[in-house]
Amino acid sequence: MVKVMFEDDFKEIARICEPADTYAIGLVLYSLVKLIKAETTLEIGLGDGYVSFLLSHASQKHYAIERRLDRCEKFRKLLKDREIENTTIVNGLSQNINWDTEVDLIFQDSAHRLPILGLEIDKFSPL
Repeated sequence: MVKVMFEDDFKEIARICEPADTYAIGLVLYSLVKLIKAETTLEIGLGDGYVSFLLSHASQKHYAIERRLDRCEKFRKLLKDREIENTTIVNGLSQNINWDTEVDLIFQDSAHRLPILGLEIDKFSPL
């Protein structure tokens, strides 16, 4: 079941994750997922975990791919502490991951340069 978040929830998770530059992006993506009724979401590049936390609340199933193990472990603890069970965290480089799951919305926030961006779009895009 998808949980509904309220203003205090957004503030609390922002306090925990300390999003550097993703606070507004997270709110927009949360709203977009709700608006288009995306059931399955994917974030490539977990970062501080803020956006993935919001996407896990907005969608039925959420995936997060992150190359840094410390970020994966921190996010796993956050999910466990909040009893969120609809999220799968994949540790590794996106280029090396076998992927066959269709998703409704992708937030690409890993390598911000070509050609990796193009490779990720081709690999993970639902189109």
